[in-house]
Amino acid sequence: MAFLQCVLAIGVMQVASILPSPLREILLFFICLGVLWGGALVEQASKLPSDGPEPPSGWSWKLRGKAKRADGEEEEADEADSFEPEVLMLASKTKKAKKSLGVALVPGNPGVPHYYCEFGEEIQKAFDTQGLASPTIYCVGYKNFPTCAEGAAVRQKSSPASLEQESTAIGEVLVQLQELHPDGFVILGHSIGAWIVLQTLKLVNDSASPVPLAVLAMPYLEYRPFSMQTLMRVPLSLARLVALTATALPSRLKALLALPLSHNPRGSLAYDVTLKTFLCQPHQLSAVVGLYHTECSRLDPAKQGQGFSECKSILSMEDRPPVLALFTKGDMWAPMEHFYKLKGLLSDRDEIVDLSADPTMKGLKAPSHSFVLSRQHCQSIAGLVAASMAKR
Repeated sequence: MAFLQCVLAIGVMQVASILPSPLREILLFFICLGVLWGGALVEQASKLPSDGPEPPSGWSWKLRGKAKRADGEEEEADEADSFEPEVLMLASKTKKAKKSLGVALVPGNPGVPHYYCEFGEEIQKAFDTQGLASPTIYCVGYKNFPTCAEGAAVRQKSSPASLEQESTAIGEVLVQLQELHPDGFVILGHSIGAWIVLQTLKLVNDSASPVPLAVLAMPYLEYRPFSMQTLMRVPLSLARLVALTATALPSRLKALLALPLSHNPRGSLAYDVTLKTFLCQPHQLSAVVGLYHTECSRLDPAKQGQGFSECKSILSMEDRPPVLALFTKGDMWAPMEHFYKLKGLLSDRDEIVDLSADPTMKGLKAPSHSFVLSRQHCQSIAGLVAASMAKR
């Protein structure tokens, strides 16, 4: 490789020598710039990732790091598979509550649990306002998005986990959490997390602990080819290159870049999480793209038993939990076309809401797909979830 680089450099210099000024200087400038960029990427790729953000105030880790193995249980062949989904927990406000109620939030892609903490706090407040038992809130992350330094280093060297693998791992975690709340366990999935929640209903429906409500927030349930979704299928190698470039930037540039990426000001939770994950841990952006590639394949309606035909089989299960589905206009991942498709699969005990026309959004713009980045929208949507729960 070094020999080829030397040959290439000599060749470029020879070409540059015959070019007239200022083309010669411009070519040499870009050569120097390319060398500096390449060196920065190589250095960044060899660095160990830093530790990600700590839990927000009031939150603690429920699960983080490698899964504990029972005696005699074999280690995973791929070390990345040995890391379980990270789970952040906000304890119930009532220390000695008569009822043990839990609420689990399953993120979309990216599955970094910290982004959903403010939404979790608003749900807890909304439950209190409705006179419901103060719930314990869980934000369940994905295997692809570890924030601990050890997990980030291992994931950076591994291929992204598929949607099926994520669904299996998160489903196992949800069943474990459900067992801690015999009086009720609400599950909310956002975007592709809603698809994971539907898959999990097959597991939690058999548990002794009831699931009084399953919430599908802006659910991404079916891939739409030849739409804007197709443009998001960038090559994984390009995503890795961009990720290494972003994490190699100077600190001041990272601080500026975190503003548009997080859609939040400095000092906010979303800003801090974005800065300490996507701009410090290269695997995060690669995982977004790698996971999305498998989402497209798994949700492709052209394949038998996928898309809304799969949703139909799940929603027709006997004794399944009631469903609250939330949509908004202008959503690329959960378009209004899917609103009507899903509405035709739901029963009288379910609810489906167009947030862009709902009275609770009065005075606010219609929420975007990434509503968790807006505290006001989190508050309004949490109120809808709590009001639906109060009817059960």
